[in-house]
Amino acid sequence: MKKVLLPILLLLIAFTLNAEYISTSNMIDIPEAKVIGNFGLEINGNLTMPLATTAPDHVYYNMAATFGLFNKAQITLNYYTATNWSLSGRYIILNETANAPALALGISDLTYRKMISPVGGDSSGVLSDWNYANRPFENGSLFFVATKGFMDMLKLDIGIGRGRYVGYGPISHYFNPSVFASNYATVSGDWYFGLFIGLEYKIMPTLYVNAEFDGRDANAGIRWKGEIMKQALQVGLAFTHLEQINSSSGNTPSINLSVTGKIGL
Repeated sequence: MKKVLLPILLLLIAFTLNAEYISTSNMIDIPEAKVIGNFGLEINGNLTMPLATTAPDHVYYNMAATFGLFNKAQITLNYYTATNWSLSGRYIILNETANAPALALGISDLTYRKMISPVGGDSSGVLSDWNYANRPFENGSLFFVATKGFMDMLKLDIGIGRGRYVGYGPISHYFNPSVFASNYATVSGDWYFGLFIGLEYKIMPTLYVNAEFDGRDANAGIRWKGEIMKQALQVGLAFTHLEQINSSSGNTPSINLSVTGKIGL
């Protein structure tokens, strides 16, 4: 009965809270070389709000459901808006050892839209700081990632990815090949791969802090991992788009509240 009540509770929370920490296998926004476990199911709801009411980006909510397979792979169904959905997947190539990181291949946002973002797809919606003149299409954003833990206290996550992991902002263009172009704002980068990197530090047995650059945005946050009704629960609070501090565009950083529940099937 508890396994039935928990997902119902989480879905209700998702509709009322509802962009980051969408899975325990992600840092904030970037993927880790990690999956959620054999036949596990995670349900996530998250809410994003700009820190200033005058910021161009509006309040938006996202949802996701992640299903794990054989401790080697996972599939995520992402809900952005009523007409914007996508699938993401990940496969563990190599498990972490004492001397080597875990390695994974994956794809983010496999969808029927060429462009997709947390506020929608194509011309129906885009984060304003993703609205580059030469914005690469996000559909089928391939990535490769390595993750390594150190002394059960620190975790390093580093990878490359195309599409949603490639930015052309004043800061983000330094993390992909457009940095070598004479004019990064006009070069086409649909098939460029950008760098993403993140760190996690455990400050208490159930409390973690994170900082990352996801190829387009700088994010930092804190998350709690525990249990409710003997089922795993994660609550995350993140500040995203930190590179927008003092931006001339009028954008501001955003605050994100995320709730993820994990149910073993």
